[in-house]
Amino acid sequence: MRIALKKWITWYLVLAMFVIGITPKVYAGFSPSDVIGLSPADRSSDLKKIQKFLETKMVRERLKEFGLTPEEIQTRLSPLSDQQIHQLALKLDELMVGGNDAL
Repeated sequence: MRIALKKWITWYLVLAMFVIGITPKVYAGFSPSDVIGLSPADRSSDLKKIQKFLETKMVRERLKEFGLTPEEIQTRLSPLSDQQIHQLALKLDELMVGGNDAL
């Protein structure tokens, strides 16, 4: 009985080592994500979201303290790419409403 158990365990380990040996090696890691092109509708909705945020009283007053006029703000927003505008709109969603970290 003891010899049969040793044989069974030996063959089990041989089979296990064989299966482990034939499995392909896989290397895990981060792969860069490709930027998906944004449609003009996405850009306009993001711009509306940013404009709505900039028109709030608290933000408008804070920007005036920095010496920025609404025209200067628009000239700074116009050269931004679609990706930059989309990132800015996403960051606006992350801001805490009524928190001290907004500006």
